[in-house]
Amino acid sequence: MHHNTTLAAATLLDLLQQRAATYRDKVAFSFSYDGDDNDRTQLTYEELDRRARAIASTLQQQGAAGERVLVMCRPGLDSVAGFFGCVYAGAVAVPVHERLAPRLSSVVPDARARFALATAATHAKIKAAIDELAEGRDLQWVLTDAVDAPADGLGDAPSRSRRDRDDSVHLRFHHHAEGRRTDASQPAAQHGVDPAGMGR
Repeated sequence: MHHNTTLAAATLLDLLQQRAATYRDKVAFSFSYDGDDNDRTQLTYEELDRRARAIASTLQQQGAAGERVLVMCRPGLDSVAGFFGCVYAGAVAVPVHERLAPRLSSVVPDARARFALATAATHAKIKAAIDELAEGRDLQWVLTDAVDAPADGLGDAPSRSRRDRDDSVHLRFHHHAEGRRTDASQPAAQHGVDPAGMGR
């Protein structure tokens, strides 16, 4: 018998929470940087939700709600967790590939962010490059893989107002190919919720 496993969700966070509660140990994201099975890593729905909550809790404690956050992780599970952490915290994610370090002199001023996410392995190198910029010296840093998970596991998410929960997810992108660039001051991309698009 076919069972419809599609979950109804009003927001992206509702969808993640529902899948974490329903599927728990099922793989949500699997990633290999080179596109093969070498060094493949994965996150279950429960692990993703737990990591995102931990990142969000730290961001909120630092006052990042409503602020722009540079997500300075290369494509992979850390960037996914960082993105959802920003959403949980009510912050605006500004994804920046860590390999853009040589071009940070244009990315960082455009973003006008007060916070940044990085991994423990890349934080020192990226921070050293950003600290050379006047706009980067006051950034508050959070390490996506070094924050403590909430003690209650899948308990209450970091607090968000009803208005925040009803808002679309906001992203701001920088494009530095062939001399083209999107200014972070321009309207952010907005994403609705497609329950079928987040794995089943």
